[in-house]
Amino acid sequence: MNKYLAVIIVFIILTSCSSKDKKDMLGGGHKDNTYFKLTVNGVQRELENIHYARTGTNIHLATWGKNGFPNLNVTLTANAENDFRGSYPYYWDLSAGTSIILYGLGPSDGYESHWWDCPIDAPLLILSPGDIKIENIEHTGADEFITGSFATEQYQPQGNCPYAEVKTIKISAQFRLKRAQ
Repeated sequence: MNKYLAVIIVFIILTSCSSKDKKDMLGGGHKDNTYFKLTVNGVQRELENIHYARTGTNIHLATWGKNGFPNLNVTLTANAENDFRGSYPYYWDLSAGTSIILYGLGPSDGYESHWWDCPIDAPLLILSPGDIKIENIEHTGADEFITGSFATEQYQPQGNCPYAEVKTIKISAQFRLKRAQ
């Protein structure tokens, strides 16, 4: 339950910190050639809003539909503030050089890029294979754009430990996003 609350909190933070005009947050390509091409289990999703914000080495990407769902929240912690191009493997604690992805379908219904298995002797961290790639950073006047991609397998344990099932979905994306001011 706590992990789904985290999805909602991250979503609220991301949507409240943007000063972008509504027309600049549409999911498809627009005047700045920005986009967030999202595929879930092989089906392309066109969500209404896209977002990119960063403070120091904390970088947040998001896309969401009407009324906030579904939503995809990506957070990564860079090693450097100015040039953060590179690959960011998935890890739960967001230490420098790592990332996390949360995909919410509705309240208390979401998936994460990791999960904790519950063997008797100690919890075992299961991470999604792959990483987030920030391939390019462009500066045009005062504007900053990033280009990148990722692929992840997302997890949702069912029930209590030991889990009867761990649902999975596959998500991939390509993006070019303008930094929120």
